[in-house]
Amino acid sequence: MDTVIPSVFGKGDGNMLKKICIITIIALFSFIFGACQILADDEYMTMEANLPSNQIHTNETFFDLSIQPEMSQVLEVTLVNNKDADVELEGEITNAWTTMNGEIDYSPTKYPLDVSLQNPLSTILELNEKEISLPAKTTKKITANLKIPKDIKKGIILGGIQYREKKNKNDIANKTQVDNISALIKGVKLNYDIAPEPNIIINKAGVTRYKRIPVITINVQNTEASIINNMILKTEVKKAGSSEILQSDESSKIAMAPNSNADLPIYWKKNNIDPGNYVVDVTVKIGDKDWKKQLSFTVDQKTSDDTTNVVNPPDYSIFLYIIFNIALVILVYFLIKNRRNKENRK
Repeated sequence: MDTVIPSVFGKGDGNMLKKICIITIIALFSFIFGACQILADDEYMTMEANLPSNQIHTNETFFDLSIQPEMSQVLEVTLVNNKDADVELEGEITNAWTTMNGEIDYSPTKYPLDVSLQNPLSTILELNEKEISLPAKTTKKITANLKIPKDIKKGIILGGIQYREKKNKNDIANKTQVDNISALIKGVKLNYDIAPEPNIIINKAGVTRYKRIPVITINVQNTEASIINNMILKTEVKKAGSSEILQSDESSKIAMAPNSNADLPIYWKKNNIDPGNYVVDVTVKIGDKDWKKQLSFTVDQKTSDDTTNVVNPPDYSIFLYIIFNIALVILVYFLIKNRRNKENRK
């Protein structure tokens, strides 16, 4: 069915207004979808693992190797630069760690390694080229030397090989540009014999602010060289000396890297945590095995104030953009109408 333009428009104004409206709608969609677009892995550079004969799962694209004490091996990756420009890269060996969100991360971290990690990947795997220049539209093979110590423990060592675009002075001055620098990571999983059963230590509770809201953190430690998946964390928070449960929570599908610890969050449902003494009953469950502990923590006035929920102000940018475009359409319409009225009077 055709759209009917009211008769208040001059002859030909309806078609013109249609065109303006279409252009405005396209602009709005471009703005909204452009703002919401999430960039995935870098499309112009790749790193491929050249899998050796001791690869356990040959269908995987990362190194998943069977190892033995005192063995030596050379690992090889291929870097591909599909860009139209040369790139300068710097490489490093990373150690897997557990994030606050309960995920295994292979990127470099400022957090100290867990005390139970005896042989970090970064101490037994060494890149032969830490800084490389990769010309446009070329590939390059990079090697790393793996040396397994005599006293290696049974289980899994987890980490990665990372190459990242080298920072220059302009990048350092522009933090946003630094954050957008391309980084490629290839996972490395070393397997010696059968991994032991996980063992959990529930260490301590703390209070912080995370994602702008108050959070109680529970430090959970995986002391064994095994990967944990589908861990469940249950908590009940009470005031010290009281049986009233202030808040209970359950988080599932938590993953932990071998020999790592993490401050897992309890997101507080009120704007702030009142000053006082608290206890939290913690249960960690993996399969049919669980660990339980009651932790104590204190919130002083300063901590309560510092961790108060910060409410984000409303974002009116999209609405302002829509209003601006509507106003622009109206302005253009009246300019066209005014011009046609002048032409009709001549």
